[in-house]
Amino acid sequence: MNNANHYPIIMENWKYLLWGFSDGPTNMTVLGLNMYLNLINYMVNPPTNTITPSIPGFELLYVVLAIISCLYILILIKKSMKKQF
Repeated sequence: MNNANHYPIIMENWKYLLWGFSDGPTNMTVLGLNMYLNLINYMVNPPTNTITPSIPGFELLYVVLAIISCLYILILIKKSMKKQF
């Protein structure tokens, strides 16, 4: 959404926050400033009952993607070598 009145807010787990506001706090509305302070408070003191645990095995996704990428590169190299001869 590209709107001058709305900015993206993305939070992952409770540790990472992307606040899309592109100006300083002096130009925030009271509502925006309160939301920002509430998000910071949430990150510092997260409620224990709302944190989603990590999915077991999900970290293997990056390993699988790396292996697939390497195989793809090897296939491309092999094809380019065949074209040279």
